[in-house]
Amino acid sequence: KEKSQKLLEGMTVEEKIGQMITPFAFGNFLNRSSDEYKRIHRLITHYKVGGICLFKGTILNYANLINEMQALTEIPLLISADFERGLGMRLTDAIQFPYNMGVGATGNPEYAYKMGLMLSREMKALGVHQNFAPVADVNTHINNPIVNVRAYSEDKNIVAEYCAEFIRGCNEENILTSAKHFPGHGNTDIDSHVDLSLLYSTEKEFYDVDLYPFEKAVEAGVSSLMIAHVDVPGITGKENFPATVSSFIVTELIRNKLKFDGVVITDAMTMYGITSLYSAGEGAVKAILAGSDILLLPPDEEVAIESLYRAAKSGVISEERIDQSVSR
Repeated sequence: KEKSQKLLEGMTVEEKIGQMITPFAFGNFLNRSSDEYKRIHRLITHYKVGGICLFKGTILNYANLINEMQALTEIPLLISADFERGLGMRLTDAIQFPYNMGVGATGNPEYAYKMGLMLSREMKALGVHQNFAPVADVNTHINNPIVNVRAYSEDKNIVAEYCAEFIRGCNEENILTSAKHFPGHGNTDIDSHVDLSLLYSTEKEFYDVDLYPFEKAVEAGVSSLMIAHVDVPGITGKENFPATVSSFIVTELIRNKLKFDGVVITDAMTMYGITSLYSAGEGAVKAILAGSDILLLPPDEEVAIESLYRAAKSGVISEERIDQSVSR
């Protein structure tokens, strides 16, 4: 904490804002003269982004890219990836575990623990710090097109137990976890990648079912929570209002009700669940005002950063609020 506080005191507002941004990169070979390489290089060296989320690639190219990008910055990059069911979910030459529903069907939570443990050891060897897992959604809607077999079960108790065991395995290897998709994406029938998803749960159903695995994940020591681009009128009382931009969801529920002081990260800001309603700059500002600490995959990183900087300079977002996120 002392080291991070000292770093924070020596940073400009622009550098602090950069720390709150996690752009994407592909883990395939990148020629240094390619636009993609120049883009990620500029984001790291000029905008001082805090991390990178890696997608499709190979083991060797992942390791090479991570090592090369880490050498460009004084503050180490937080490297993250979606490894819900193993490195093979993103790497073409790595192993995949079964989907969570298959793990849940075994009736043995120890498999979730061992999966978290083994996966974390592989991540450490690769240089990836954060896994955007476990999926803490309760798959209660029969026509759910996006959670489905990614969930451990339609039973909240099974979901909660297996999530906690997965987190325990990751924590033993000091790999960061992220329970998703808060406040729950299980009782939906729309994929938030393609549109804003409506969570059908009533207020009572939400507090009794959807929230429960996240409560248990926090108790288990989850490192972060990922916010979904879902519409939750049963909780917020508003329609066409993504949880991503709701201070009630992000601040009141997570910080005050769950007493969680870890990192809150948005789901990918490129998803239509958010871009269908807000521009890159507007969505970035609203998500930070709601309480998120990291913006994952802004559709235009430079626009997002510049919008946050203008909001900070004009007093729309206080520097104290920014400092809270960067400290976390």
